[in-house]
Amino acid sequence: MLTRRLHRILIGIFAAAVFLAPVAMLLWPGYVESTTNEMVLLPAYNKFKCGLCHTSSNPTTGDSDLNIFGVDFDKNGRVWDRTLAMINSDNDKCLNGFELGDKDGDGVFDHPGEPIEHSNPGDSSDCSIALTVQTWGKIKEVFRSEMREYLELIGEGDADDEAWSPHFP
Repeated sequence: MLTRRLHRILIGIFAAAVFLAPVAMLLWPGYVESTTNEMVLLPAYNKFKCGLCHTSSNPTTGDSDLNIFGVDFDKNGRVWDRTLAMINSDNDKCLNGFELGDKDGDGVFDHPGEPIEHSNPGDSSDCSIALTVQTWGKIKEVFRSEMREYLELIGEGDADDEAWSPHFP
């Protein structure tokens, strides 16, 4: 009789826990609502993960405040698009699209390979402009163009003469 009563009590406690746990999580202040399912809506999230939208890179219950980009992402219906890509949430002189590697907001990473963010759109002190093969090529192109014009202007050498051309890696 005691085991039967104990069994019923345990089943009642288990049923109450199963029912109340989801309700408690929804009502608990600071409940972390974001999931991996929402992170994958962004073009890149491998480097900063939760820190893209949250003030903490490892948010827990009670510590899930959104950073400024997280607030903008939430206001935008948790949708990554051109609207969100073209604003500068953290006022660091880099648009969100540049920072996440999808300048036009089409959801496709701008460069081939594994999508890794340039910087964090929710951190105003982070706007690193990585020197990639593409950007280094543009720098060389500008330098060569300016150098040709300068040499032609001062009458030194032929613009097509590669002897003056610096050798970049």
